[in-house]
Amino acid sequence: MLKAAIQQSTFIPQAFYNQRLAPDQLRSLQNRKLRAMVQHAWMNSPFYRAKFQAAGLTPDDIQTGEDLMKLPPTTKAEIQKAGNDQVLARGFSPANIIDEATSG
Repeated sequence: MLKAAIQQSTFIPQAFYNQRLAPDQLRSLQNRKLRAMVQHAWMNSPFYRAKFQAAGLTPDDIQTGEDLMKLPPTTKAEIQKAGNDQVLARGFSPANIIDEATSG
């Protein structure tokens, strides 16, 4: 837990820097990070890979924030039904999950 907190704290200086980027630079950064996140989901989560494939999508189809509308919605019930072994990214430890019941 402490290791995760330390890793997360390294993002704070970068966030302060990024808030001063010009709008076109910020949009470019956002799109680059979006593409990396989509690629990660495709490569490491059987659940999200199947969602993409069912929609006829590959990571190359999601290049910008505007492309997010192509993604099919994901429901809470789908995630619960799929289970952790399908939803969690490869290499992510179920021990790191905080399992909490919510009303919504």
